[in-house]
Amino acid sequence: MHWELPNGALVEALHDACDAVGIELGRAGRRAAFDLAVDGLRRYLTMPPVETVRVLRDHELIAGLHRVTVPPQVRLRFGGELRGDLDLVVPSDADRHNLVEVPAGHSLGRVHRGAPLPVEVTAADGRDATEELLRIDGDRLVLTRAATPVMMTRTVEAVRKDCLVYLAVDPTRPSCASTSSTSMPSNRSASVRSKGTSERSST
Repeated sequence: MHWELPNGALVEALHDACDAVGIELGRAGRRAAFDLAVDGLRRYLTMPPVETVRVLRDHELIAGLHRVTVPPQVRLRFGGELRGDLDLVVPSDADRHNLVEVPAGHSLGRVHRGAPLPVEVTAADGRDATEELLRIDGDRLVLTRAATPVMMTRTVEAVRKDCLVYLAVDPTRPSCASTSSTSMPSNRSASVRSKGTSERSST
C-alpha cells in the first residue's frame, strides 16, 4: 500500500531518517494484536529488499488513497434501520469489502432522501474530493467510480477518532454518470485481498 495521506503517525516522522512500516493490528488491547505486531516487525526486518520490478510482478500495490470522514454533527450507526434520529446507517458487514475493488454505484450506506452528503472526502494533497467520489442516489450514499475500500471500520467510536474508511481510487479510470433515473443531486453537508475487521487501534 502506497500511503500518501498525512496521518500523524510515527512512520511519517521517521520517513527521512530510516525505513519504517505501519502494521494494521485491529482492536487495541488484545494479545492477538500484540503478537501480530511482533510477527510483522520480525518479518519486515528480516526480508530482503523489494525491487521495483518485483513489486510490479508479484505484489498488488494499492495507491490513490482518499480519507472519508464523518462530520461530528452527522448522526451515525452501523446496521439496523434508518430512523428519524439518524443521518447515516452503514451496513454492519461493510468491512467485508476491505481490499476488494467495488464498482461505481456501490452503496456505502443509507441516508434520507434529499439529504446532504453525510461524509467528507479528502485527497492526499488536502483537496476536497467529496463530490468527485460520492453522490446521493435515492436513499443511498454511492460511489461515482470504482474504488477499493481500505480499513473500513465497524464502530462509531473508531469513526469519531479517525475516519469511516479510506478509498483507493485509480485516477486513470473515469467516474460514471448517474445510473438511476431517480438520482438526487449531491448536496454538500455543512461541513493481497482478504476479508477482515478493521476496528482501528489508536496505539
